Amino acid sequence: MFRRTLVLRHFSFPKIWILLVIACVLIGSLAALFLPRFMASVQAPCSKENLTATIQTISPRSATGSTTLGLNTLGKGNRGIFGGVDTDISVDAFVHVYMQQGTACHTAQRGSLSDLKVEQKVKIWSSSGITLTSYPGWLEDVTDIVILE
Repeated sequence: MFRRTLVLRHFSFPKIWILLVIACVLIGSLAALFLPRFMASVQAPCSKENLTATIQTISPRSATGSTTLGLNTLGKGNRGIFGGVDTDISVDAFVHVYMQQGTACHTAQRGSLSDLKVEQKVKIWSSSGITLTSYPGWLEDVTDIVILE
């Protein structure tokens, strides 16, 4: 009985409660920020993609660990002023890559960034779906890429 009241007495100090509240808010904020990226589905997304394109260029990995892909969304006949690149995307280790064989999206298998090659046709999803209207365009926050084979 004496031991229990002694333990509860420590939790009645405002300093302890303030530290507990700050720790909970910090952990909750970090979880809300990073958890969606880590909770990726094992299946490829098969809903409407934001972009279907052919990879024209792949830049080397930058110091930040991201790679820029130059895409042609207009088709093979339209080459544009940047050698066929009309949209750029930035991909990093958090982007989920899938390889689809045939026409069934649900059969797509997990891949990696090293599976991306020039002249591959890809479907791309982003969390916001916002494409900046510069030239070449820029698709923000890419989450998933399905390589069509």
